[in-house]
Amino acid sequence: MIFSQPLVKMATEPEDVSYETQSAYPSTSEIQHVIEKTDLFRMDSEDDLAWRDGQWKEVFNKRVHQRLLNLQEKKMKQIKKQREAKEKEKRGPPVDSFSQEWFQDDKLTVEARAYFLDKLLPTLVPGMEKLSMEAERRKCVTEEKNHDFDPLHFLGEYLMRNNTQFGSCPKPTPYVKGLQKVLEKLKDEVFDIEDNRLAQLKTEAIEKRGEREQLRQLKVQIDDKRKEALMLQFSTWALDDDKQLLLAVVQSALRSFLENVDESFKCEHAKLYDRELENTDVTGRRLNEQEFVEYIFSYIRNFPSELFQIFLLHLTHCSDASHKAAKRNAQRHLFSDLFQKCDHGKTGFLDRQRIISLLGRYYDSASENIKFTLQNPRQWPISEVDDLKESEFLEGCEYEEEDIEASEEVNKVLRSLQSPQEVVMSSEITAVAPFNFPKEDSVLNSDHSSMVQSPLEQDIDMLTRVKRTASEESKGISNNITIVEQVEKKQQILQDVPLDEGGSPNPNEFQGLQEACAVSVNKNEQDISSKSQWKEHDAITARKASTSTSTLEAAPLTHKYEGIWKKPEQENHMTADLERLNSDFALRSQKEQSIAASRFTDLYSIITDIQSRNTSPVTSVHSDHALNLPQFVQLMETFVGEDTPSTAVDSLISFIEDSYMESEEERLAALAKVRLRALEIEHRMLLDALFEKWDNEGSGFLDLNEVEDVLFKYKDGMEKAAMKKARLIRSAYKRQKGDTRMSKKEFRAYVDAVIAELPGEKEEVFMSVVAFLTSSVARSLAEQARGNARRKWLYQIQQAAETSGANMEPVYKTIFQVLYKDAESHGNNKKISAYIALLERSKKQEDFGNTVLRYVACTADDAEMVLNKTLHRNMKGVSFKAVEEGKPVHVPRVQYHGSIHFWDTSCPEEEKKGSFLVIPLKNSQNRVFGILGVDTVRDPRERNIFVTHEISFYQGVSKTFGIAYAHVQGRRNILRVINSAMTWIHYRAPSIKTITTYMMEPATDKAAKYVLRKMMTSNKELTEMHSPPAILRRNDNLFRDYLFKCVDSSEVITANVYGERHIVIPLRTPAGQALGMLDINIGQHQELPAHEHQDLQKMTQMIQAACHEILKETSGKTEKTMVLEMEHTNEEKRVDILFHRFMLQDLRECVIKLDQKSFAELRSYKEPPTMVHNILKGVLLLFNPEWAETEEIESWSQCKLQVNTELIRNVSCFDPTARSSLCKVEPVAKYIKGIPRGAVWKHGSVPAEYLYNWAFTCLALLEHKSKL
Repeated sequence: MIFSQPLVKMATEPEDVSYETQSAYPSTSEIQHVIEKTDLFRMDSEDDLAWRDGQWKEVFNKRVHQRLLNLQEKKMKQIKKQREAKEKEKRGPPVDSFSQEWFQDDKLTVEARAYFLDKLLPTLVPGMEKLSMEAERRKCVTEEKNHDFDPLHFLGEYLMRNNTQFGSCPKPTPYVKGLQKVLEKLKDEVFDIEDNRLAQLKTEAIEKRGEREQLRQLKVQIDDKRKEALMLQFSTWALDDDKQLLLAVVQSALRSFLENVDESFKCEHAKLYDRELENTDVTGRRLNEQEFVEYIFSYIRNFPSELFQIFLLHLTHCSDASHKAAKRNAQRHLFSDLFQKCDHGKTGFLDRQRIISLLGRYYDSASENIKFTLQNPRQWPISEVDDLKESEFLEGCEYEEEDIEASEEVNKVLRSLQSPQEVVMSSEITAVAPFNFPKEDSVLNSDHSSMVQSPLEQDIDMLTRVKRTASEESKGISNNITIVEQVEKKQQILQDVPLDEGGSPNPNEFQGLQEACAVSVNKNEQDISSKSQWKEHDAITARKASTSTSTLEAAPLTHKYEGIWKKPEQENHMTADLERLNSDFALRSQKEQSIAASRFTDLYSIITDIQSRNTSPVTSVHSDHALNLPQFVQLMETFVGEDTPSTAVDSLISFIEDSYMESEEERLAALAKVRLRALEIEHRMLLDALFEKWDNEGSGFLDLNEVEDVLFKYKDGMEKAAMKKARLIRSAYKRQKGDTRMSKKEFRAYVDAVIAELPGEKEEVFMSVVAFLTSSVARSLAEQARGNARRKWLYQIQQAAETSGANMEPVYKTIFQVLYKDAESHGNNKKISAYIALLERSKKQEDFGNTVLRYVACTADDAEMVLNKTLHRNMKGVSFKAVEEGKPVHVPRVQYHGSIHFWDTSCPEEEKKGSFLVIPLKNSQNRVFGILGVDTVRDPRERNIFVTHEISFYQGVSKTFGIAYAHVQGRRNILRVINSAMTWIHYRAPSIKTITTYMMEPATDKAAKYVLRKMMTSNKELTEMHSPPAILRRNDNLFRDYLFKCVDSSEVITANVYGERHIVIPLRTPAGQALGMLDINIGQHQELPAHEHQDLQKMTQMIQAACHEILKETSGKTEKTMVLEMEHTNEEKRVDILFHRFMLQDLRECVIKLDQKSFAELRSYKEPPTMVHNILKGVLLLFNPEWAETEEIESWSQCKLQVNTELIRNVSCFDPTARSSLCKVEPVAKYIKGIPRGAVWKHGSVPAEYLYNWAFTCLALLEHKSKL
């Protein structure tokens, strides 16, 4: 109802009563209902009359007012009672005085006491009182124990009931009141806990908030300024036409900063960047200015100011490098096209000496301003190893007349082998610009005949006779040439072929030769028919050459590359490297790769597998006579430098194009040789595929008797005599008589000998014999699948060694994985155990000098029992039998043998069952250096004997491990040699800041070709071996591209990197390919002082010589050479002194060449310089250690008497490491160590220089000897 609802509300909530005037009176029933519901409207008779008369409002207000008065009176009475209770409480019992003990002025404990008084004791003390009273009531004080009363539970219940946090506070006792008094007193007199601390916290919070706001604003300002700096940096980069920059370039700049930043910042900041570096972009994404700033800022947001300034400087260097890279990219296009124009025969090579001579002519005719920007070709940063003569160890870098005479003598010989046109041209070039040709007495040429030659590195006589050789082979071998000479001749020709470490041809080189032959056929047929036109062209070119040198400063040529010179055409100049320029020679079509395989369908899959397994990078082979495209481009870049103007580059290109000439005979000879090499590589590829088909299990050997039995059936046995003669030839090369096993290399030589004995055209005979041998072997599909899988696994072992960073752990791991896979797939799922033990000399006194087998690796289950254990000869076992005989030992049932040594002594005798196989590990000289053991003792099955094909495969595993071990050990030995050289050079060349050693490895990603391993870094203080060595990929290190150029071209590189000068020297294999490099940082110097430069060249020569000896020893081409007595102690000591041994040998030869006139200068001194006297003292003390601290050594008159031929004889044969030598380090070091290297150089005395270097080297060897 409309009226009843407000009335009810007013009755229930009288304080909020409000009315509105009604438009009508309520009905009687409604009024009665309200009256029944509330007593507010209960009226007496007068009120009832007033209500009925319409005065109900007055009655209502009167009643409400009366009720309010009643409520107010009631409230006042309650308040009065409360006040009286409080006053009564105040007048209650007195405060307990014991509570005053909590009041003290001790500032240290005031906070703790205040906390107890406020939070803990007001509740705990009454609880303890209640507990005491309850205990007395229950009479627990007198009795020992009451099981019905637990005081802890009682106290806990009391504290929970009277928890102050929930408002249930007990009535305070006198003691608690006293505590409250003490708390108030502490607050007033000692400190105000609540007010002061809260205010202090609030103040601190406000201050911190203000500081944070200031820091935030300052951070925003700093960020804005840094972004502005990055925007300015962006404008300094080499941008494209859309003002954008490649993301890969930015990522490379960020990555390179981590390598160059100081180590102190890396120590202070665990993670230098704010987030992890992303993988290098390969999609070609580009960044505009804003994206550039945001991308870089996301990494360096929290850099400190000092580090940010260093980072800006780094970006400046990178932007400068981007501009230089753009300029170099344009130059590479020009030089690449110049190479194509000069390569008239399309063989892929130019004459190196001729190009250098032309550069010398151009340099001589250039103006002084242009000369300043060019690099004198007679003063390259580092002379090639073969170009460095012994006398250059003393002489400076100046151009000497002795070099001219030496070059003229060589040229006389060369002219006798050249055509008349070449004689005229060579004499003209040599008269203007002589160049140092390789010397026969160089250290590296001491065993030159055993080296693998690089392409076109045979002398000119071989080039002129190669056509006649090819024609002789087509007609058959003449009677005056013996069979052995024919085989040796073929092998010598094959020496020009780049091989992998296993002796197989490089398929990439094979494809390149095929393409060169195919491209050159039509070209040279036209050249032969236009001989008169070529002569006319020679005359015109000669006239142009005479006039081009006089117009070097003319206006730039307006040819089609002018636009490229100004700005590269939409190309990534940072990645336009020499490898891309060589793509015409490195990338081959699939059709050309399968030329040989298409003739033999049975060998097609094997040849394809060989090509797919080959991971050898396509890099250049260094040659003293030839230049390929990357080498030519790098040579031109070195000559031009970084600051040569475009006009000079244009004139140089025009000069080379007009002046470079080749005679017809020369082109034909080069083409014939390329064709012959392509044919020989094709033959080698076919023979390797044939070998792998016969050797299906991958053992690495074939049985000669088995091959002969098949060949005796060739032409129905009509050629048995030829086979027997070939066997005799093969026996002449075999080291061990009676051994009928043939390796892949021996198989090729045997087949070549057989073909040489057979009549007919040699190419047809070869194809016929290969086809016959191919058809003589049939393999089932299961056998083919098993052979393919095993060859793949063996390749994985070899790849693990090549990509291990000179570490054996990946090789061991791969070996055991391969053995497990083969046992599971082809060994009836045998459960095997495997282990590798290497021979070493025993260090025990009772067994000193004898060899023992130390187990260096094993499967995981056997590690606890076998690893690092040594097996001695007096212990049971068959391992030493395999070592001594060099043959595998197979024990089918170990429980019946009786001479098996079990390392697991806890195994019961009845469980010692299974098969055991021991295979000797052999090096390239066929010497055993360890064993590979495989057993099935853990296999619970009865039939677990190794079958024939498993044993053959395990032999292949051991052979592959021997190759892998030699590879890793060779790399380690090279690093040890370099380490010795670093100590030597840093002492003698203080201008060298750091030297970083890199090794090249095949990349696991085929698109990357190869990677570099950062193996070692040395400075004046220490040498750091990086473990594990960092991997440098080309795409990730665009600003380190000079390192990859060194590998591509196998040439010395100079570059300015991040404001510092770097000289990169390649370390080459005997074949001429780069296997690593030395990155020499000379800081702000543009060039080294003369004596330091020559010391660096000599160090490079000795390192290269030592590397060649190590690589030839590990490959089995030569035996180990022992010169010093210390080399016989152990292999590690021999490698440590190998650098100094080569240096000593070289200095011996230098001293021997001195005569009496050379020493006359020393004897002429009455009072010599102190430096000269000290040098002679150090030399004489090496021969006469008893002279130390005597008058003889201090007297010059006595010392100079010793300068005679006897001194030269002593120097030439003195061995400082011999046991008979009694000289000590300290007396010699007293006189030699204190002499500055530069002072000896400036003195200019040749004998003093040689004697100083000789004594310095002997002193280093003495120091090694003292460490034994």
